[in-house]
Amino acid sequence: MMNSISMFFLATFVISLILTVEVHTSVSDEKLSSCQWRYDTCANEYRACWKNYNRCLWSCSDDCRKNSSIITDSSTVTDPPALTKCYIACEDKCRSENKGCVDYDRACKDEFYYCLKDK
Repeated sequence: MMNSISMFFLATFVISLILTVEVHTSVSDEKLSSCQWRYDTCANEYRACWKNYNRCLWSCSDDCRKNSSIITDSSTVTDPPALTKCYIACEDKCRSENKGCVDYDRACKDEFYYCLKDK
């Protein structure tokens, strides 16, 4: 009896999962295009901000590769883990310096997601 109940709940869960995936993957081309346009419009308003953010990343990464002062361990900058540490340190530095851009980009992505989700 317990196996029948478990199987029933499992089957119900699988069916609801399939229906949910079906609903969310059947977005029309018009809807996708409209939502993409809304995202692009949102993101374009902060294009200069993102240029500053990207400049910060390039400059910081270049400095880090030449001089590992941004990372605090003893590994050399040519080691892949050190390069990863450079990237992480630079990303943290540039995100904090350009917090408005990061927050705005997140808001644009959320708007895109909710646009797709909205019927």
